[in-house]
Amino acid sequence: MKEQANTSTNTPVTEEEAYASGVQAYLYFYPLVSMDLTRKQLTNVEPGKGIGGPLNTFVNSPAYPAADMRVVVRPNFDTLYSSAWLDLTKEPVIVSVPDTDGRYYLLEMLDMWTDVFASPGWRTTGTQAGDFIIVPPRWRPDLGDRLIEEFNLPKETQRIAPKSEALTGKWNPPPVIRVQEGTGF
Repeated sequence: MKEQANTSTNTPVTEEEAYASGVQAYLYFYPLVSMDLTRKQLTNVEPGKGIGGPLNTFVNSPAYPAADMRVVVRPNFDTLYSSAWLDLTKEPVIVSVPDTDGRYYLLEMLDMWTDVFASPGWRTTGTQAGDFIIVPPRWRPDLGDRLIEEFNLPKETQRIAPKSEALTGKWNPPPVIRVQEGTGF
């Protein structure tokens, strides 16, 4: 059985306990620091200058990523990417997607620990047009008939990384670009 760290204020913490606490803190906070750095870099860019832009705005890349692209770890090279960073400190955001006519798409929603907490798309919600409400913690208004699927965000900041299949045997980006342009807030 794993021993508990000293919590008494009268007993000094051993070097081993301090080291273990430091490792645990690093493992917990590193994704937050890394994601926040990425957010700051990608939201401090003029729209149209790469895959970044203002908060609560989708930025679409209508071309395959370059081999040296490092904005995300290992991008797919048969996929057209979009990116959006959400700030839900004031209110929820509704994301609308068009009918993709059966084409694969995925709205990967990541919290600041980089955990995927929702992934509406081809496999989970189908390819028909839809609206999804992204709500911050502790937000509970009356949604009436609740026609919109709700995703509860663990924190007020998150990233959405939409992906759309572009290569289906041959290069055919126009349908994917229509999906990108039809996805928004």
